[in-house]
Amino acid sequence: MTRPRAECGMDDDGGLWADCPAGALVAMVQASRTARRQRHIGRMAGPTIGLLLVLLWTGFVITRSPVDQISCADVIDRFFEFSDNQLDSELSGRISLHLDKCPECRHRYAMLLSGEDSR
Repeated sequence: MTRPRAECGMDDDGGLWADCPAGALVAMVQASRTARRQRHIGRMAGPTIGLLLVLLWTGFVITRSPVDQISCADVIDRFFEFSDNQLDSELSGRISLHLDKCPECRHRYAMLLSGEDSR
């Protein structure tokens, strides 16, 4: 939309104000509001897109990791709770699966059960 400056406001000589035709002020207000909305959207688009990308990346990282993955350090830290059946079934299952796959942790756990703590 073009600005209605020649229609309303100063005349071509830069002197007196010309009369505004009907609807010219409304058109100027609408153009001003549209420009303000576009600037606001432009300012908000960057942070909004950045936040959206961070949330998507976080969701990808969380869902990408299999449930059964648990670090050796976490398994070793929970040996006593695991052997006393003090863990919830989900964590206990993850530790059992880890012990099935990790010979080092399995060896350490066997030593703990036999009374030879290798720490």
